[in-house]
Amino acid sequence: MAEPDPNFPDRPTHSDFEVLRSAMVEHETAMRSQHESFNAAFDVAFGVVDAYSALYMAKNRVMRMMQEQGVPRQYYNEMASLWYEAFLIGARFEKLKSGEKPGDAMKS
Repeated sequence: MAEPDPNFPDRPTHSDFEVLRSAMVEHETAMRSQHESFNAAFDVAFGVVDAYSALYMAKNRVMRMMQEQGVPRQYYNEMASLWYEAFLIGARFEKLKSGEKPGDAMKS
């Protein structure tokens, strides 16, 4: 475990936090490199999943949850985007945790 950072006393010191941070930074870098294009979410799937399948799943999971909670339909797309992004970052976390080096996915 890393030493606590006095500037961020609540930040986790577990090694998983650093791997997760690397996955998120990679994702954000890839999104920026695509200039936030309409298809950027598909372009940064890092080869871990078929983007259309994951987006379909995200939309359906969100729609079911939101309908059950009575949330207005206008928020579905934003929530589906969050679900999809979290899935991609989680999948990238798993690859980094198993030994792939940061940046490797963006080279292909």
